[in-house]
Amino acid sequence: MRRLVISAMFLAMALAMRYFAVYIPIFGVAGMRVGVSAIFSIPPAILFGPVYGLMVSGLTDLLGHFIRPSGQWLPLMTILLATTGFLRGWFWIGVRNRSVKTLRIVVGAFASFVLLFVVIAQTMLRSDGITRAFFEGVEYPASIITADMTIIGRMVIERAQISPTPHNMLATTLNNFTLVPLIFVGLCLALLVIDFLLSAYLTNENGKPFTLMPLLLTMIIPGLYMNTLNTVILRETVWTSWQEVPFVVVWLPRATTLVLTYIVYTYIVAVLLEAFTRQKFLQPILLRKPTLVEAEEQ
Repeated sequence: MRRLVISAMFLAMALAMRYFAVYIPIFGVAGMRVGVSAIFSIPPAILFGPVYGLMVSGLTDLLGHFIRPSGQWLPLMTILLATTGFLRGWFWIGVRNRSVKTLRIVVGAFASFVLLFVVIAQTMLRSDGITRAFFEGVEYPASIITADMTIIGRMVIERAQISPTPHNMLATTLNNFTLVPLIFVGLCLALLVIDFLLSAYLTNENGKPFTLMPLLLTMIIPGLYMNTLNTVILRETVWTSWQEVPFVVVWLPRATTLVLTYIVYTYIVAVLLEAFTRQKFLQPILLRKPTLVEAEEQ
């Protein structure tokens, strides 16, 4: 019962905070909503588990729309937000007891893999002589022979050939193989740097280094899942003009905004979680014992 009461309290605060939101325009439409309601809809998943995350996240969207409508209600969007709340609670169960060293290695390995992909892709593109100026002086781009190109070079050129504007499509696709992966590498490195700085300069009352890596991953990874499917739904139902550009062109600014926003959310949610988990009368009903600090090195 106490879990339901506390979850209802977080739900009420999340609904109240929905009034404080801004819309970021993307290609001439309100492409992304950024607010603070997620700060209150997320904690139940971490405190009490996936089911409570599902209920609070789903009800925040459902009740929030009917209390204060802001456009068309999309049932798929409500289901998506509910499943994201479930995944966030499930993901937290998986990472909460992991060694922080292990989580850092995983993030670093992912960044290294993506960087290696960029190097390989650039090497293949250069060996095929593919640059932004590849189509200059070519009257009929569709006549270019791609059989002798590398797999990535062939993919890039064939995609551009079927486009009404081959030059623009080529430039966009080249960005997808360079700029987009490098942004994710930068975000991974930023997460590692932030975590190292916190561990180096902040300690808890017992003198242990403070870390937010498990919470950061719990916030961001399900958030990217939500953002990706959210973009697909909006692209196919509401903002059909987004179909005129490659998916990644729409997805990238939304994903970047989400990651930066959730990094800020993480610090605020951490304060809320610490405040709740320090209450002894609440500890028996929590999903995990209180601490967002690093365990002993393993």
